[in-house]
Amino acid sequence: MAIGGVYNLRIHHDDVLQPVLRFLKVMEVPGLGPEGARAQEELGLFMGGLDAEASKFDERLAARKARMAARG
Repeated sequence: MAIGGVYNLRIHHDDVLQPVLRFLKVMEVPGLGPEGARAQEELGLFMGGLDAEASKFDERLAARKARMAARG
């Protein structure tokens, strides 16, 4: 599924999680206490890490496709 582009980390990040978080305005909630602010920060770090992992996957997939295309 991931190699075929049906569903992968990039799709999950960009088309599932980001729209939901934007719609709910999770990262914009004001006045959170220390625990809520910490959760917001952790979520931001998680999303950043997921974006980085999705980028790595995209690069590996592009390299794989290039190798396959070079083989003919």
